[in-house]
Amino acid sequence: MDIENVDPALRQATQRFPGRPPSQAWMRAVARLATRVMPVPRFDDVTITGVRVRIYQADGRAADRGALFWIHGGGLLYGDARQDEALCAETARELGILVVSANYRFAPEHPFPAALDDLRTAWGWMLDNASRLSFNPSRIAVGGESRE
Repeated sequence: MDIENVDPALRQATQRFPGRPPSQAWMRAVARLATRVMPVPRFDDVTITGVRVRIYQADGRAADRGALFWIHGGGLLYGDARQDEALCAETARELGILVVSANYRFAPEHPFPAALDDLRTAWGWMLDNASRLSFNPSRIAVGGESRE
Protein backbone atom coordinates (compact mmCIF):
# COMPACT_ATOMS: atom_id res chain seq x y z
CA MET A 1 0.00 0.00 0.00
CA ASP A 2 1.31 3.41 -0.93
CA ILE A 3 0.86 5.58 2.20
CA GLU A 4 0.83 8.74 0.06
CA ASN A 5 -2.49 7.55 -1.42
CA VAL A 6 -4.13 7.39 2.03
CA ASP A 7 -5.98 10.41 3.42
CA PRO A 8 -3.56 12.22 5.81
CA ALA A 9 -6.09 11.96 8.66
CA LEU A 10 -6.10 8.15 8.30
CA ARG A 11 -2.40 7.47 7.73
CA GLN A 12 -1.46 6.70 11.33
CA ALA A 13 -4.26 4.13 11.72
CA THR A 14 -3.47 2.66 8.30
CA GLN A 15 0.16 2.09 9.24
CA ARG A 16 -0.98 -0.19 12.10
CA PHE A 17 -2.34 -2.75 9.61
CA PRO A 18 -0.45 -6.05 9.41
CA GLY A 19 2.49 -6.21 7.02
CA ARG A 20 0.40 -7.98 4.37
CA PRO A 21 -2.50 -5.76 3.31
CA PRO A 22 -5.92 -7.44 2.99
CA SER A 23 -6.10 -6.13 -0.57
CA GLN A 24 -3.97 -9.13 -1.61
CA ALA A 25 -6.16 -11.94 -2.94
CA TRP A 26 -4.42 -14.74 -1.02
CA MET A 27 -4.81 -12.83 2.28
CA ARG A 28 -8.57 -12.50 1.72
CA ALA A 29 -8.80 -16.18 0.78
CA VAL A 30 -7.07 -17.27 4.01
CA ALA A 31 -9.29 -15.03 6.16
CA ARG A 32 -12.43 -16.28 4.39
CA LEU A 33 -11.42 -19.93 4.80
CA ALA A 34 -10.65 -19.47 8.51
CA THR A 35 -14.20 -18.27 9.23
CA ARG A 36 -15.71 -21.28 7.46
CA VAL A 37 -14.09 -23.87 9.74
CA MET A 38 -15.37 -22.44 13.03
CA PRO A 39 -17.81 -24.47 15.19
CA VAL A 40 -21.48 -23.61 14.63
CA PRO A 41 -24.27 -23.08 17.21
CA ARG A 42 -27.94 -23.70 16.34
CA PHE A 43 -29.55 -21.21 13.94
CA ASP A 44 -31.97 -21.07 11.02
CA ASP A 45 -30.44 -20.36 7.63
CA VAL A 46 -32.35 -18.77 4.73
CA THR A 47 -31.27 -17.31 1.42
CA ILE A 48 -33.04 -14.24 0.06
CA THR A 49 -32.17 -13.17 -3.46
CA GLY A 50 -28.69 -14.63 -3.11
CA VAL A 51 -28.06 -13.22 0.39
CA ARG A 52 -27.52 -15.77 3.16
CA VAL A 53 -29.26 -14.76 6.38
CA ARG A 54 -28.88 -16.52 9.74
CA ILE A 55 -31.63 -16.28 12.32
CA TYR A 56 -31.05 -16.84 16.04
CA GLN A 57 -34.11 -17.25 18.27
CA ALA A 58 -34.44 -17.15 22.03
CA ASP A 59 -36.29 -20.02 23.67
CA GLY A 60 -39.87 -18.83 24.03
CA ARG A 61 -41.00 -15.79 22.11
CA ALA A 62 -42.35 -12.71 23.86
CA ALA A 63 -45.13 -10.96 21.96
CA ASP A 64 -43.36 -7.59 21.96
CA ARG A 65 -39.74 -8.73 21.80
CA GLY A 66 -37.08 -6.71 20.10
CA ALA A 67 -34.59 -7.72 17.44
CA LEU A 68 -30.99 -7.11 16.46
CA PHE A 69 -29.79 -6.83 12.86
CA TRP A 70 -26.15 -7.90 13.08
CA ILE A 71 -23.45 -7.06 10.52
CA HIS A 72 -20.26 -9.11 10.78
CA GLY A 73 -16.84 -7.49 10.65
CA GLY A 74 -14.27 -7.76 7.90
CA GLY A 75 -14.19 -4.31 6.37
CA LEU A 76 -16.25 -5.46 3.36
CA LEU A 77 -13.19 -7.49 2.25
CA TYR A 78 -13.60 -10.75 4.19
CA GLY A 79 -15.41 -12.25 7.18
CA ASP A 80 -18.54 -14.31 7.50
CA ALA A 81 -21.65 -14.36 9.67
CA ARG A 82 -20.21 -17.59 11.02
CA GLN A 83 -17.46 -15.73 12.93
CA ASP A 84 -20.08 -14.14 15.22
CA GLU A 85 -22.43 -17.11 15.61
CA ALA A 86 -21.63 -17.81 19.26
CA LEU A 87 -22.12 -14.12 20.07
CA CYS A 88 -25.40 -13.89 18.12
CA ALA A 89 -26.80 -17.09 19.66
CA GLU A 90 -25.83 -15.99 23.18
CA THR A 91 -27.25 -12.50 22.64
CA ALA A 92 -30.58 -13.91 21.43
CA ARG A 93 -30.74 -16.30 24.38
CA GLU A 94 -29.66 -13.88 27.11
CA LEU A 95 -31.79 -10.93 25.96
CA GLY A 96 -34.77 -12.96 24.72
CA ILE A 97 -34.62 -11.29 21.31
CA LEU A 98 -34.37 -12.27 17.66
CA VAL A 99 -30.96 -11.81 16.00
CA VAL A 100 -30.63 -11.69 12.22
CA SER A 101 -27.12 -11.80 10.77
CA ALA A 102 -26.51 -11.39 7.05
CA ASN A 103 -23.55 -12.24 4.87
CA TYR A 104 -22.61 -9.85 2.12
CA ARG A 105 -20.48 -9.96 -1.03
CA PHE A 106 -16.89 -8.78 -0.77
CA ALA A 107 -14.80 -6.16 -2.48
CA PRO A 108 -12.91 -6.02 -4.73
CA GLU A 109 -14.64 -8.92 -6.53
CA HIS A 110 -18.00 -7.20 -5.97
CA PRO A 111 -17.41 -3.43 -5.95
CA PHE A 112 -19.37 -0.87 -3.94
CA PRO A 113 -22.32 -0.83 -3.37
CA ALA A 114 -22.73 -4.65 -3.63
CA ALA A 115 -22.21 -5.31 0.10
CA LEU A 116 -24.62 -2.54 1.07
CA ASP A 117 -27.18 -3.85 -1.43
CA ASP A 118 -26.95 -7.29 0.21
CA LEU A 119 -27.46 -5.82 3.66
CA ARG A 120 -30.37 -3.72 2.41
CA THR A 121 -31.96 -6.89 0.97
CA ALA A 122 -31.59 -8.70 4.31
CA TRP A 123 -32.91 -5.68 6.23
CA GLY A 124 -35.98 -5.44 3.98
CA TRP A 125 -36.63 -9.16 4.35
CA MET A 126 -36.38 -8.86 8.13
CA LEU A 127 -38.91 -6.02 8.22
CA ASP A 128 -41.26 -7.75 5.77
CA ASN A 129 -41.24 -10.90 7.93
CA ALA A 130 -41.57 -9.30 11.38
CA SER A 131 -44.84 -11.07 12.20
CA ARG A 132 -43.59 -14.47 10.99
CA LEU A 133 -40.35 -14.01 12.95
CA SER A 134 -42.36 -12.81 16.01
CA PHE A 135 -40.72 -9.50 16.81
CA ASN A 136 -41.86 -5.90 17.08
CA PRO A 137 -40.47 -3.97 14.05
CA SER A 138 -40.39 -0.75 16.08
CA ARG A 139 -37.85 -2.38 18.45
CA ILE A 140 -34.86 -3.12 16.21
CA ALA A 141 -31.23 -2.33 16.97
CA VAL A 142 -28.46 -2.47 14.37
CA GLY A 143 -25.06 -3.69 15.50
CA GLY A 144 -21.83 -5.13 14.29
CA GLU A 145 -18.25 -5.73 15.17
CA SER A 146 -14.98 -4.48 13.81
CA ARG A 147 -11.59 -5.16 15.22
CA GLU A 148 -9.99 -2.03 13.79
